[in-house]
Amino acid sequence: MTMPLPRAAFLLRYDSFVRNHVPVAQRWRERGGEARLWVVDDPLKPWITREVEGMLAGEAWRRSHPLRLASRVAEWRPNVVFAGLILRRGTARMLARLRRLRPGALFVGGYIGAMLDNRPRGFVKGVQRRARLCDLIWTPGPRGRDAVLATGLVPPGVDVEATGLPSFDQLARRFAAQPPEPRGDILFLGQPTYPKGRAERLDLLRRLAALARARPCDSVLLKPRFQGATHHAHRPRHHYGELLAGLRNRPPNLEITHRPIPDLCGGATMALTLSSTGGIETMLAGVPTYFLDDWCAGSNRYGSDYFRDSAGVVSIERLIAGERPPVRLDWAREVFTCDGHNAERLVERVAERWSTRT
Repeated sequence: MTMPLPRAAFLLRYDSFVRNHVPVAQRWRERGGEARLWVVDDPLKPWITREVEGMLAGEAWRRSHPLRLASRVAEWRPNVVFAGLILRRGTARMLARLRRLRPGALFVGGYIGAMLDNRPRGFVKGVQRRARLCDLIWTPGPRGRDAVLATGLVPPGVDVEATGLPSFDQLARRFAAQPPEPRGDILFLGQPTYPKGRAERLDLLRRLAALARARPCDSVLLKPRFQGATHHAHRPRHHYGELLAGLRNRPPNLEITHRPIPDLCGGATMALTLSSTGGIETMLAGVPTYFLDDWCAGSNRYGSDYFRDSAGVVSIERLIAGERPPVRLDWAREVFTCDGHNAERLVERVAERWSTRT
C-alpha cells in the first residue's frame, strides 16, 4: 500500500523554477498529497509577467514578500518544502530561518540549468548552500549529479538525485508520439545575458541576418528568453527586439517570435544558441542543434564548450557558408534525464526520503 504524501510547500521565484515545480505540485496532489505554492514577490523587483501567470493558471498560488515568507509558510506547517529559488545570500537566510521554524520538515532543492559548473566559484557556493540547507538535491541528469558529488561538499545524509527537469516531461511525451516535421525554420534561442554587451549582440544579429540572406527560402526565428524588460536572476539587457528593430537592411525572413519552444520545434530544420537550456529541449525534440562559439574568444566565456561532446559546437560562419556538421542528438539523453517521468521521479524520491523519517 502506498503511503499518503505529506503536506508540501513550494517556494517559487523566477519563471524557470515555476515551470519546473508546477508539474511536481500537480503530481503531488494526484498522489493524494496537499500542496501550496508561494510566489516570492518583491514590489521593487517585479518579475511576475503574463507568461508566468499563464504557467500558474489553475493553481491557487499566494504572493509573499521575501521578508515575510518564512513565517507565513511555517504557519501552514508543511512537512516538505520545495525550494524553487536561487540560493543567494538573502534567500539562503530566509530558508535557514524556515528550517529553524520547521525543524522536522524535509527540504528539497534543485538545479534547473544545463551548465551547472560553467562558473566554478558560483557553482561551489551554490553546492555549499544547498548541502547546508537541503536534505535532497535534484539535478537535470547524471552529469549534474556527478558534478555536485565531485565537489566533496555534500555531507552524509544529503541525497543527490538525477531526477531530470520536470519541465521536459511534456516535451518528451509530445515528440515521442509525433516526431517533428521540419518546414525550413531555423531557430535562434536567445539568452538574457549571453552575449553580454550591446556591440556583441548587434554583431550576432548581423550574422543572423547574413544567415537569413544565405537561406532566403527559410525563416530565421529569433526567440528571446523574455518578451521585454523584467527583473530576474539573469536580468536581460539590450533586448533583441529593440536591437532588431533598428537593424539596417534587415532581411524579411529574420523575425522575432515568442512562441513556446515545443511549438517551434515542430517546423525547425535546425536550432542555434550559445548555451541555452532551450538548446537541450530542441535536441531532445530531434532538432539538430548548434552551440555557437563565435563570441567565446577561446575561453568558453559563454559556455558553448560544455556541449562539445554533442559535436554541435560551431562558428556561425560555417553555417552561413552552407556547412551543416552532423550532431549527436543522442548526447542530450546521455546527459539529461528525459523519459516523460521526471516529475513523477522527483515526487517518488522525496516520498521515499520522507518515509525514512516516519
